[in-house]
Amino acid sequence: MISCLSSFSRPEYKLTHVYPYIKKLPGADKTAIREAVVPAVMAYIDGLEIGGMLNIPKLCGVVYAAKPEIANTFVVTDI
Repeated sequence: MISCLSSFSRPEYKLTHVYPYIKKLPGADKTAIREAVVPAVMAYIDGLEIGGMLNIPKLCGVVYAAKPEIANTFVVTDI
């Protein structure tokens, strides 16, 4: 009998909080920014492989690329 239990692993789900600090520029629509950024950040994190590293600089790019037509209406100050 061959046992494979020693090499068996199971992913452990961890709650992850990501706080992109965004400064909206004059005339920007706060709701439009939120509606674009939140799903993009969630999709990026959900798309990481098990054991994958969360790359903060790439996450900044994800935020700005969420909806290119409004990317010039806000600035990411921190994540």
